[in-house]
Amino acid sequence: MKFRRIRRNYVVPAGERPTALDMKVFHYQNSGIECPRRELILNKEQIEGIKRSSVVNNGVLDEVAKHIKAGMSTEDINTIVYDYTVA
Repeated sequence: MKFRRIRRNYVVPAGERPTALDMKVFHYQNSGIECPRRELILNKEQIEGIKRSSVVNNGVLDEVAKHIKAGMSTEDINTIVYDYTVA
């Protein structure tokens, strides 16, 4: 994917017009505030997806912690993780 640089270190994909968020970031940059790169700024849907995946991840870790013991094979652990995730 090609990018074009707009104002300082902030870039948008080539062919795209700057969004309202882009313009807000430009304003902050022009005020001397250091801002993250565009690809690091997440929207609400992405943040909600991360929150949902962290709930599943914590559940998997709790399930493994309940069943893990010395001498288990990685295949046994994989089965616990798979079964919990599918359920």
